[in-house]
Amino acid sequence: MPVTEAAPAFNKSTRLHPVRYRISLLLILPLVSLVGLWAFAATLSLGSALNEIALTRVVDRITKPAGSAGVLLQQERAAAAAVLAQNTDQARQRLTSAEATTDAAISLFHTQAIPAAKKELDRTAQRLMDDLDQRYRTIGELRTKVHAGTITPADAIKEYDGLSDSTSRTFGSVVKADNAEVFHTSAALVNTYRSSDFTLREDALLTVAASRGGRMTVAEHTAFIEAAGNRRQSTEIALTSLSSAVHQRLQPLLQSPQYARYQTLENSEEIPT
Repeated sequence: MPVTEAAPAFNKSTRLHPVRYRISLLLILPLVSLVGLWAFAATLSLGSALNEIALTRVVDRITKPAGSAGVLLQQERAAAAAVLAQNTDQARQRLTSAEATTDAAISLFHTQAIPAAKKELDRTAQRLMDDLDQRYRTIGELRTKVHAGTITPADAIKEYDGLSDSTSRTFGSVVKADNAEVFHTSAALVNTYRSSDFTLREDALLTVAASRGGRMTVAEHTAFIEAAGNRRQSTEIALTSLSSAVHQRLQPLLQSPQYARYQTLENSEEIPT
């Protein structure tokens, strides 16, 4: 039987739907993924600071495979949360499909990004890439617990979160440069990825809560508050590091009413507690 935690009497189901709806609105807005923003920011703000050929090699051979694996793990986390929340045939099929897609991305990361890292990156970055490769290889243990229902939703999401954290740490090691503009742009890219990931963690936790009519366990609520705080911090760091051109392109999102409501909800009592 699925592992469950006692959900304390924080029943605010009437408030859960607006929260989840508005977070969903945020997610369909043009939040830029790390891979896409990397190439975009490099074009707009790095200029001659980087050797274009070297940058292309890093993006094509390392960043894109790693970024794809990271994004697909986020999607698998959401599918796993849905299975643990409501173990329907449709949810299980989505999880199986997500796992297959993730496996293909992890395989590409292993066969393409790892060898390229040994040629293009310094030893510290190579070690982090190897560590990430090893972490990706342990995902089968987590999947077994999810399919058997022998792990709580909060713990499963936390283990997927650990994989995402390892991915973002590795990204931070990929670009090393003396040029301040390159350094700040790299920090912005990594923290943009992290901000998006923390938002998706909140969404996964709300998926679980929605299956109970708006009830969260203590562990789930704690994880939600932590993700919200980390999202705000990562967003602030990213915004202070972006070039003016990239910052300008993100203004429609930052000034949108959906984003404003989302920020308000993260800080309000409407979050199920």
